[in-house]
Amino acid sequence: MKGDLAVDIVIPWVDGSDPVWKQDKERYDLSIGKSEGNQESKYRDWELLRFWFRSIERNMDWINKVHFITYGHLPEWLNTSNAKLNIVAHGDYIPDKYLPTFNSHVIELNVHRIPDLAERFVYMNDDTFILDRVDRSIFFDDHGMPRQMMKIMCLDNYDPDVDFCIIDFNNMGLINRNFSIHDFDKRKLFSFKYDLRTNIRNMALPLSYVYPGFCQLHMPAPFLRSTFLEVWDKEERYLDKTCTHKFRHYKDVNQWLMQYWQLVKGDYTPINAAKYSKMFEIGRNDEEMFTALKNHTYKMVCLNDSDSAIDFEKEKRQLIQIMKILYPKRSGYEKEDK
Repeated sequence: MKGDLAVDIVIPWVDGSDPVWKQDKERYDLSIGKSEGNQESKYRDWELLRFWFRSIERNMDWINKVHFITYGHLPEWLNTSNAKLNIVAHGDYIPDKYLPTFNSHVIELNVHRIPDLAERFVYMNDDTFILDRVDRSIFFDDHGMPRQMMKIMCLDNYDPDVDFCIIDFNNMGLINRNFSIHDFDKRKLFSFKYDLRTNIRNMALPLSYVYPGFCQLHMPAPFLRSTFLEVWDKEERYLDKTCTHKFRHYKDVNQWLMQYWQLVKGDYTPINAAKYSKMFEIGRNDEEMFTALKNHTYKMVCLNDSDSAIDFEKEKRQLIQIMKILYPKRSGYEKEDK
């Protein structure tokens, strides 16, 4: 990458067993009424965070800074003196009028307010692991443009019973309110980086009256901080309303909106992200998931916890055993005696 174009990582984390957090969450949940998108599986701790840090240190050593977002609690083993680590409490960057919040969308939509955040950053969740070395060129090109995958998704692929699909309708509503499909740079629809199926899918866009939707990977996402500033400037009313929701709400938007904004503006360079990454639903196809981890089939994997009915303790033990094999060496983000 040319010049001094630093790239940061932003990672949100919550300790679902923290008594203060649990008390605050229950107090607001009871006053509002049990909220949608507030399942236990969204907060339970798989005890894999130290392996996340190990995977970052080993495979993304070019990262400038890791901004670790927390409600206030910290893992006891975390080495807070690590020069690359910036501990960010919600109150350090989220406006007071939105706090406290238990809504991941609020945490995401305000990350541009983190003090000293680089213009270029990768947003990652704590369920994503880097299995092999990845260069910054997977996330940003030599000129600092985000590398993203343009893949059209038709509306018939949306499931109204899935909460994130409803939220994605909201995202696309704001996209179409701010951008005309006639102004889109059609030259970026097709790329030799994409597979044939993606290029064929994208042929449908010029036939549409509006942007129908985009396929989304639940994987590390490159962003420009300036994109967040622009979206807030254009749609402050809607984003402000989202941020008043203490828990996920069907009228919310999320950080995918920022990714789509970069796509329709043309602020990206094409990449076939699916070639390097895959999301696994824990408990649904464990054999394939465990094989992919052991064989490093992909450079990046997401181990998604979406099913509260799985045998949590059994699955956790198996994953910890594999992670100990994949990342046996303590990282600089861990205290020596922990």
